[in-house]
Amino acid sequence: MKKILLLIPLLILFISGCSDKNSNDSEKNSETGLSAVQIAENVVKASGTSGKLSNITFNDEDFTLWLTNFYNIPEEFVTDGAVYYAEGAQSDEIAVFKLSNESNIESVKSALSEYKDSRITAFEGYAPTEAAKVENGVVAANGNFAALFICSDTTSAESAFYECFGDHHIVISEISSSENFSNTQVSQPQIESSTEPISSSEIYSASFQSTQSSSSSSTSVSSSQNAQSSNSSIASVSSSQKPQSSSVTVSSSEKPQSSSSSSVNSSSSKPTENIKPITGYDRNSVLNAWQTGNESALSDLNKQILKAAKDVVSKEIKNEMSDYEKELAVHDWITHNCRFDYGVFDRGSSGYANNSDNPYGVLINGSAMCHGYSSTFQLFMDMLGIECITVFGNPSSGTQHSWNMVKLDEEWYCVDAAWDDPIGGSPCHTYFNVTSDYLRSRGIHRWDEAAVPEATATKYAYQ
Repeated sequence: MKKILLLIPLLILFISGCSDKNSNDSEKNSETGLSAVQIAENVVKASGTSGKLSNITFNDEDFTLWLTNFYNIPEEFVTDGAVYYAEGAQSDEIAVFKLSNESNIESVKSALSEYKDSRITAFEGYAPTEAAKVENGVVAANGNFAALFICSDTTSAESAFYECFGDHHIVISEISSSENFSNTQVSQPQIESSTEPISSSEIYSASFQSTQSSSSSSTSVSSSQNAQSSNSSIASVSSSQKPQSSSVTVSSSEKPQSSSSSSVNSSSSKPTENIKPITGYDRNSVLNAWQTGNESALSDLNKQILKAAKDVVSKEIKNEMSDYEKELAVHDWITHNCRFDYGVFDRGSSGYANNSDNPYGVLINGSAMCHGYSSTFQLFMDMLGIECITVFGNPSSGTQHSWNMVKLDEEWYCVDAAWDDPIGGSPCHTYFNVTSDYLRSRGIHRWDEAAVPEATATKYAYQ
């Protein structure tokens, strides 16, 4: 009995010692002698990323712009940081920040989570695989470090991050000795000063009946009238061949809105694309030249657009085609002869190429962003006398996007040629002649629903 009583104090001391040791280990494991660059490079090596990543670090002059404008983190919160990111249509991104005060950890984690959600919208629709990668991204924190991992293997990335702390940290070489990274100065990110949609005076006017450019300042929907080209041998005729009804179930009982209003504004959040106004392309002038055969007033750029569009119409469109068949032929030509301009995803460069946002990009360069796809589809519908509008809205939380609506047999249908040409996939008809309810059900497209027609018909849905 005495032996047992003597052992009790020793047992208590042993337990107490273990507790102190665990406590000290826990405290020590939140400390590291590594810089943000070293931690980030260690994570990148474990993350499953492929190819070169560009980087921007704390000492780069543009670091503050990235920190405050992309991540929405106050400059005074951070004393060290490194961001490794993929350009083009790849979403991989590793960001590590050392904070001046550990009390700001939760605020920074929240900012990184919001940033991750906004990055999803830069890829959804265009690159579904990359959007899913972003969605599966991880925000982590330890001590006064916070990090974001968007990569193929977030589990390994997170483990590598935590291994940089305490006795288990892995000492790695300085970034200058690595061959896996591009440590170059990046140009200043394109920061939008306004959240308003692009004005129609910068894009194109509402009606092609006028022979002069419209001075209208209204925005976001461009409409075409059912006018035939006087110099065209193409006749818009009714078809006796009708596609089968779509299997899409429409539950909306709302009546279509009047399309007499030629323009609509869509509310928008801060865009994550580098949106620039359409310059040089004059839709009205091109259509007037198409109708009259007089190209003398066209600029060289618009002459090239018209010539290329004429060639497509001559090769792809036949007199006996129905409006539906013409529309389908145009849609398929665009999606098979154009690729999406990856520059739209870039943040450390000037963004997409010149004229990628108008028909020149599609018809001449063979590369365009969404506005290029939709404006080209609009031009062809105008030339063929098929009533069409262009809708400018916002997918999810902010990236500005545009698509079309066509009117067949007095009923409206939604068409998104850009998203029917997915990056890393084959041209498809996922967004060809679908209903407004279908767009809503996908949870991506956002638009001012009170200002555009409601598409409820399924008669001309793709089968």
